[in-house]
Amino acid sequence: MSPKNASFRLDINGLRAWAVGSVVLYHFGIPGFSGGFLGVDVFFVISGFLMTGIVVKGLTNLKDANWKKQIRWIIDFYLARAARIVPALVVLIAVLCVFGWFFFPAPDFKNFARHAVASIFFLSNIRFWSEAGYFDTASHEKILLHTWSLSAEWQFYIAYPIVLLVIYRVFRTQRMLLAAMLFGFAASLALSAYLTEKSPVAAFFLLPTRAWEMLAGGLVYFYKDAGILTPRIRNIAEKIGFTLILSGLFWFSTDDAWPGWRALVPVCGAALVMLANRSDSIFTASRPAQWLGDTSYSIYLWHWPIAVILLYGGWSRNWAYIAIAIVITLLLGVASYYLVETPARQLLSKNRSYINFGGLIATSLLVSAGSYLIYHTGGFPNNRLPNQVEAIASEVTNRNPRVAECFGQAGKYTAACKYGGAEPGAIVLGDSHAASVVRAVERSLDNAKYHVVDFTMSACPTVLGIQSKKSRRCPVFLQEAVDRITLYSSSVPLIIINRTSYYFSGPNSVPTEQSQFAPDIYFIKPIKSVTADFMNKFSDQFVSTVCKFTAQRPVYLVRPFPEMPNHVANSMARGLMFNHRFKQLSIPLESYHERNAVTLKLQDRAVTECGAKILDPIPYLCHDGRCWGDHDGLPVYFDEDHLNERGGNLLIPMFQKIAEPAFSTSPTVR
Repeated sequence: MSPKNASFRLDINGLRAWAVGSVVLYHFGIPGFSGGFLGVDVFFVISGFLMTGIVVKGLTNLKDANWKKQIRWIIDFYLARAARIVPALVVLIAVLCVFGWFFFPAPDFKNFARHAVASIFFLSNIRFWSEAGYFDTASHEKILLHTWSLSAEWQFYIAYPIVLLVIYRVFRTQRMLLAAMLFGFAASLALSAYLTEKSPVAAFFLLPTRAWEMLAGGLVYFYKDAGILTPRIRNIAEKIGFTLILSGLFWFSTDDAWPGWRALVPVCGAALVMLANRSDSIFTASRPAQWLGDTSYSIYLWHWPIAVILLYGGWSRNWAYIAIAIVITLLLGVASYYLVETPARQLLSKNRSYINFGGLIATSLLVSAGSYLIYHTGGFPNNRLPNQVEAIASEVTNRNPRVAECFGQAGKYTAACKYGGAEPGAIVLGDSHAASVVRAVERSLDNAKYHVVDFTMSACPTVLGIQSKKSRRCPVFLQEAVDRITLYSSSVPLIIINRTSYYFSGPNSVPTEQSQFAPDIYFIKPIKSVTADFMNKFSDQFVSTVCKFTAQRPVYLVRPFPEMPNHVANSMARGLMFNHRFKQLSIPLESYHERNAVTLKLQDRAVTECGAKILDPIPYLCHDGRCWGDHDGLPVYFDEDHLNERGGNLLIPMFQKIAEPAFSTSPTVR
């Protein structure tokens, strides 16, 4: 344990222990810590308090200094933060680069490298926000996901001293600093509360909706010496603070929109603990709490990669492996603290020369360049891992190369995407499941003569009048699609494909507890659970929409695609890589029918009332009583539920059934 100086806050160091402990136990799936992610919010409050102290003291000392000295002070501030954060982070990424060379298939290695570069330049929160789409790899498989919080903090560190310096330079009083912080706190909190409901991914990752948590720590700094807290009140304040933090650990879960107003619970809790400033507290002053607080940063850095590797190996539900992983996390965290974090900070702090920091920058750029090389080569796909592993893993990228160009574009441009020849042969309308097989429809036509028209948008079911929290443009897109489709000849068939069961049952679940699922779609205002009234409205609108189209042209409803329990390509590739065994994913046919019972009845109703026709993919994707995630040893999905091009090709005979003889051909499957 490092020696403590007279100004060292034992309570804050102990609070770090609570923060990192809750995050680690949450990420390893320990029961009772469903809200452990709030440890990051506690870290933000602590950072805001400490940074405000450093900045305000620096500004006071520079009150009459010229701009040159003030700029040098800002540079020194940045260098001090870099000395604290960068060395351990760069070492972690370098180690993971080596690990990835031996264990990451090319798509994983490429994805890791992209995240590594973003992490080194403290832009990973923006990167993860931009990736958080429907087609994105599951977040829990991103081995550097936890660096988003470091990026948000660093962005705060960059802006904070400059803003306060300008304000202090103009007004020459700390009172204006406090006023500015109060305004920033209120504005950021209001934005966070608004965006958490409207755009939850942006609210979670981006600095503007997180700054209020760090500013809360800054406000604590200004009021810490107000003299209004007697020893008795401090004792009560600390207990209330820990009550808020602990209640949040057990009360909140990933089902709760975060951060928003809910994050006030841990933020206020952390603020009260720091206001109490009790150096002899049983909660924070014990040797274990101080040791864990000292090593908290390095432990935080290492815990998430270990948790992801546990998932890669298929051991994330094995309690023996979880216990071993936690021990390994602590050992690596301690090693990082004593061998990297502390020596680097001491070296750079004692002799803050540009030569030393030049070496740190050079090392960071070297690791970043290596990561970029990994990304640029596509993850070094050749002669690194067994061919079978790479062949399976590469199916992740085996999808429509024009999806980014065409997906969801009907609502933005005057013409939809077209695949094939000059004359329209079929129209595909639906969500991301439709987008995943639109090229298979193209290949079912004589695509030298006919084309397929692509009207698809993520998280947008083909139900007129629907609103979607995930796709705000959904109503506009659907109306645009309706208007555009009416321009096509009535002889051109319409194929409607949706992941319908998801919209009222959630991902890959049987709708036995609908009341526990908060759907992303609604008609008038967002709803917290699926009710009978909602289902009746959804059913009627579903059928009404189909009837609207059948009045114009032939309409084919595709039965739901089977959904696998895990990411197919990743599970198969990692099964071979880590366990040296071929792992097939499948679900019983009975489970498919149980999950989709409501959707199947809805489609049958549309057949009866509207004259729609059914296309059933089950004979092509299922056999021997099960639906399979692979065909001939290679995945037919690029994630859990979206068919890749290989899977789409299996459905070409099904789509050929809709074509008139003039349209039909026997295309080469490719």
